Amino acid sequence: MHLNENQTHIHIEARVNWDENNIPKGTPVGGFIPYLYINAIIKNQKTGIQTFIDLLPHINLIDNFHYARNISLPGSIYDLYSVTFNISPPTQMDLA
Repeated sequence: MHLNENQTHIHIEARVNWDENNIPKGTPVGGFIPYLYINAIIKNQKTGIQTFIDLLPHINLIDNFHYARNISLPGSIYDLYSVTFNISPPTQMDLA
């Protein structure tokens, strides 16, 4: 499910939390938003080569819950990259 650390270049993370305003009733302010589908497109700005990665829910003692994945970059670790996150809502099955 996850690449070994020695096969990756970076650990990409997305912290996805509720705002302080306009949140669903009963939702903790600033709390983690579960059940989302998040993916990222990482594009090498020098070569144009892209990679696509699904981020998975992940927990640690520093950031608590977040979405993350270990990845290999599509090029040199010294190149510049752009990242585009795509977020889709949960399905009815996820919330059942």
